[in-house]
Amino acid sequence: MNPQLQVACLQEQQAMRIPAGDDAPVHWVTTTFRRSRKNHMIETTRRTLLAMAAAVPTGLWAQSPQWPSKPIRIVHGFSAAAATDTFARGVGELITAATKQACFVESKPGAGGVIGTEFVAKAAPDGYILYLGTAGTNAINASLYKKLPYDILKDFAPITNMGDIPNVLVVNKDLPVKDTKSFIDYLKGKAGELNYGTSGNGTSMHLAAEQFMNVSGTKMIHVPYRQSSAAVTDLMGGQIQLMFHQVPAVLELIKSGQIRALAVTSKSRVSVLPEVPTVAEAGYPGFESITWYALFAPAGTPADIINKINSIVTDGLRKDFGKRLADLGVVVRPSTPEELKQTVVKDSDYWGKIVRRLNITLD
Repeated sequence: MNPQLQVACLQEQQAMRIPAGDDAPVHWVTTTFRRSRKNHMIETTRRTLLAMAAAVPTGLWAQSPQWPSKPIRIVHGFSAAAATDTFARGVGELITAATKQACFVESKPGAGGVIGTEFVAKAAPDGYILYLGTAGTNAINASLYKKLPYDILKDFAPITNMGDIPNVLVVNKDLPVKDTKSFIDYLKGKAGELNYGTSGNGTSMHLAAEQFMNVSGTKMIHVPYRQSSAAVTDLMGGQIQLMFHQVPAVLELIKSGQIRALAVTSKSRVSVLPEVPTVAEAGYPGFESITWYALFAPAGTPADIINKINSIVTDGLRKDFGKRLADLGVVVRPSTPEELKQTVVKDSDYWGKIVRRLNITLD
């Protein structure tokens, strides 16, 4: 510190009875002055503070406090067995490796992801609460629900897209069908008798099934679950007969023969299930129903924190973490915050048209 400035600070500290030295804490102090000394003290203090402010490098005031200085929570709106949990844990590993700060994943399932989404929308925008969202929670729900307790565009700060995942049509292994054509014939012979499970109204699972019924002219009964893991258990047990589920969540069950895969909902086949055809190949060209997974923070989170997290996560997506996701059937797609924002806007419009065409509305 400049010698003259240090002397002035020492004089001020003695007069105001605060500790001297470079490590002294900074306080705002209210002091009652005698009238004879008041003007002198105020002017001296003003000059001292101005001098100290001038010594601070330009731009320092605009920076966020050191981040992260405490553990980070990564929230998602589905069960611990859902694909969102896999993405969230991977993000946590990347941030911990880069910052040496602990990350905790919190599952807040229910209402098609609305419960977890609302929690993050109303959280403090300080960089210590992140949200692993999906096309369902951060695009589709805006059209499905008459009223949401948050605004998907105004209440979230985009960080990065992570990847796209198709759904796969899976059935109980004892159902007497081997492919999509025989399944549709079976459905038409038992109209309204077969049950399909989802993780909730308005989820990508639900919309995929609605799209499928619309193009195939079939009818099934929707059984929404609070958690997709419970639906999978019932699928294996025969309480429900089918699901449209994200590939990573049921990949091992398919490979082990515990459930049977009939078709994927992407435009092209999935690398981890090359033998499973698309719905389009079964005679429904153009059929597609995929969901994306992306990372968000509460709106108002400082830009430097958003950019730091984006750098950490996108770097991981281009390296080992991305390879791990690809091995699960994810089409890895890192992005800038602005690119993710445009994806949300575009898909809100795209899914809004589908929701209105299918006439699906939720309270």
